[in-house]
Amino acid sequence: MHRTVQAGSMIRTGEEELARSQACLASGVALIAVRGPDGLPRHARASAFNSVSLDPPLLLWCMKVEEFDALGLAPNLSCGVSVLSDADAHLEIDAGARRPDAVWDCGDCLGVPVLGRAAASFEAVMTRSMPQGDSVLCFAEVARFAYSARPGLLRFAGQTVQFSAISDR
Repeated sequence: MHRTVQAGSMIRTGEEELARSQACLASGVALIAVRGPDGLPRHARASAFNSVSLDPPLLLWCMKVEEFDALGLAPNLSCGVSVLSDADAHLEIDAGARRPDAVWDCGDCLGVPVLGRAAASFEAVMTRSMPQGDSVLCFAEVARFAYSARPGLLRFAGQTVQFSAISDR
């Protein structure tokens, strides 16, 4: 069934249908992490994550306002961005929780927490944040990155699936 709902006349049913429509957009599953006041990693899941530019190398992610505030994110703050691999799929469900089974490394460049078993990881400095509705768009410049041969996770149609797209050309 195909149904069109105008965004300007949203009602509760329309919001649910909009959420189902947005679930058709694939996004890498990424955790954004900072060091807490106690020195331990704190993280939250990005609801969307993408590369924006290669020159300069920029990332974009979106997260709920509450999670943005809980991490204390702000321009010029360094953070780690980890694209989850199959080894850390359980972390997507428990974002924000302290987990003894999460293998956090200290980034070589900025000293930010990145997952040791990530499909890809980025050490980045936030350059801008833009509150939009119940979410915040975050932009960051990449200082260092790494990737592995581990299959990454992709969020699509409300499910988390593995993908492996890295190949030598």
